[in-house]
Amino acid sequence: MRNRYCGAWLSLVERLNGVQEVTGSSPVAPTRLEVIMEEKRQNARIDKPLIMQYAQSTPEPLRWDSTTIKNISTDGILFNTNKIFGKNERLQLRFTIPADPFNRLEAVGEVVESVLHGHRTRIKFINLGEHEKKVIGDYVECLLRSNKK
Repeated sequence: MRNRYCGAWLSLVERLNGVQEVTGSSPVAPTRLEVIMEEKRQNARIDKPLIMQYAQSTPEPLRWDSTTIKNISTDGILFNTNKIFGKNERLQLRFTIPADPFNRLEAVGEVVESVLHGHRTRIKFINLGEHEKKVIGDYVECLLRSNKK
């Protein structure tokens, strides 16, 4: 459903941009829409299930739970959960990327959204290390290339 609406908006933007070229006008709303859409997803994201462990940063000692990542990018992840977390709550994350299975990645993430209906939590990575960012980025890029073939 969401893709249909995005497609309709993009079609409208393309038509208005065509009008802009002919009339020399500058439509404000479509330009703003394009900026908002670009800012929301700064990096490529793939839908690929991966096994992950997560723990709330407090209390000590950490209590790890296992789950499945639904999608991943160098910005963050969406994963399945049967818990609700508060916005901006920090979680410790551990997972491996199939391209590098002997190298477990560890990260800290901040909750962007957590909903029980749909059993999902969105996390943005906080201070993701360069090595982790490269491993995730290479994996995403590899899968995107293989899907285009």
